[in-house]
Amino acid sequence: MINESYTTHEKRTIIAKLYRFSNAVRPMKPKEVAYISHVAGTFGFDESELQEIREADENEHLIMPKGERERMSIMYYLMFLARVDGVINENEESALISEGMNMGLSPILVYDLINVLRKNKRGSIPPKEMLFQIKKYLN
Repeated sequence: MINESYTTHEKRTIIAKLYRFSNAVRPMKPKEVAYISHVAGTFGFDESELQEIREADENEHLIMPKGERERMSIMYYLMFLARVDGVINENEESALISEGMNMGLSPILVYDLINVLRKNKRGSIPPKEMLFQIKKYLN
């Protein structure tokens, strides 16, 4: 996931979406908090900035990137958050599909990607397998 292509506001949007997603599905787990902290660190946010994003108003307007590649990267972040505990449950699946649709992504693509994650529960996810799914739906 290429984070240098995002503006600071888009990076804040990604972190906020991760928090909102995690809180919407169930109370946050320690692994999810650690994952979000890791992503924030790769974006160059310190702990005080992370706290500010976490406490931001739920109604704060989030600016989504216009490019399909950037929106797909955000979906990856959300999917890996859902997978961080080794299981993608039905609530997470529904939330991922809904988020994908809100970002203009095919729900079938999102479902296919979820299946790749489920098939590779614990180990690393083969990038070629993910790309194969994405190529089927490229505009």
